[in-house]
Amino acid sequence: MSIRILLQTTLLSTEEDDWTIARFSMLRDYLADLKEVSGSSLYQVTARDKLLKNPESPTGTIQYFPAHPHEGGIGVPDYAKHARVIATGKSLVTERTFNLAIAAERCSDERGNQLGRVFAQSTFHHFVDYNWDISTGCPSFVDEPPGEGMQKEPQAVADIQCYVKNLALWLAPTS
Repeated sequence: MSIRILLQTTLLSTEEDDWTIARFSMLRDYLADLKEVSGSSLYQVTARDKLLKNPESPTGTIQYFPAHPHEGGIGVPDYAKHARVIATGKSLVTERTFNLAIAAERCSDERGNQLGRVFAQSTFHHFVDYNWDISTGCPSFVDEPPGEGMQKEPQAVADIQCYVKNLALWLAPTS
């Protein structure tokens, strides 16, 4: 039985000049193409932009949101003993360290409900097509010159693919 993965962003597909789910096609395709030893698909991947849809709204979308979605700081609350920071970075400008990724193990809530593993990464843009292959293009607001690291260093692409494969396996529910 394939492990189900949902890739979803908070951006609508009509916002073409942004990081919509369409710009994560290489991640989607890579995971969907992975096979088990038996040859069957390892993952059943669904990529969609339904998070902000609201059929009750005149526009069909959520119009008001409590905070704007944006990359930013992430951390682990003191009470979350089942969670930890798993990757940090260091600013080249300020030399301060910052959290890149956090992970939380399965646990039970106060009502006894079994909760699944959770992962959060502060830099979602590292998974978009543009960062795997700059020829796919990027939104117009990206003003940094494109890097050539992925094209010049094949191991970089292999490492990212291994990372997302390992992450998807870790997040998968146990039977």
